[in-house]
Order: sequence, then structure tokens, then C-alpha cells
Amino acid sequence: MSFFNGSHLDVNGLEVNYPDNYSAVNVIISSNYMAKCTTDVVTGGATTLTVGNIMDGKLTRSAAFIHLSFDDTTPTAAAIVTEMKVRDPDLVVNTGFELVVYFAPDLAIQVYGLLPGTGCFVQGDNDIKQNKAQICTVIATNITSGSEEVKFIWCHGQS
Repeated sequence: MSFFNGSHLDVNGLEVNYPDNYSAVNVIISSNYMAKCTTDVVTGGATTLTVGNIMDGKLTRSAAFIHLSFDDTTPTAAAIVTEMKVRDPDLVVNTGFELVVYFAPDLAIQVYGLLPGTGCFVQGDNDIKQNKAQICTVIATNITSGSEEVKFIWCHGQS
């Protein structure tokens, strides 16, 4: 596990800086959700992602022959928290996981982003440029059934 405090996360020596307006105390980055595989999603444009698309920690996104930028929508907070509870029956508030999103479009001059699904919130710049990757931390901030909330906190920079 790695711990997050303030606007800085240190994961085995890797520094990740988060938006200046984000602050949290002791967010737990659980090993139950560390990247186990890459999920590839190819569509003709925007879609609503499934929990399976994001839960293993690494998403490669592309769209066939789309000339414009587009945004996908995250799964609902209820769906994310439900799957987190399946993987960790002792889930506590402020548990999260890292999600790496790589955008590999077929055509140039595209930008990809994520819009929040029901009960989800997005913080930071999540516009991912062509052939770039960006990291976010997905944090369950409310795990009570019927009022689940999940934050997608995007770090600065792309690689």
C-alpha cells in the first residue's frame, strides 16, 4: 500500500503531484486494485465505461476514424464501490486505486477525457493528448449504499 497526504503521493519512490486544490488525509491506495492487465476499449466515439474497463488499473482508449476530440463517461459511483467491496469486503472510506489511461487515436489532433458518471467527481485536468498517458487516483469517499461517491483525481502532466 501507498499513502496519500495533502497533494503528494509517493508510490515506491514515484512522485505523483495532484491539483493544488485537492487535499485529503491518509487515502489508502490498495494493492487489491493494482494494474493486473490492460483493458483496450475501441469504439466509434464516446461511450460509458464499465467497471471492468477501469478496475484493473490500466486503460488503453482509442476510437476508429474519429476526427474530433471526445469524452467517455465513468461508471457510476455505486457500480465502482460495489466492485471494490467484492474485491475487499473490509473496504473503508478513502480507499482508492491508481488508473493509468493511455489514449491511442487512429487519427491526429484528438483529445480524450472522462466525464463523471452518477455519484462521481473529476478533479484536475483530464484532457489526454494523442499518444499520451495520464494517471489518476480513484478514491471511494462514501461507501454507504445508496449514497456512494467516488473521486477521480488527475495528476499533473502526461507522459
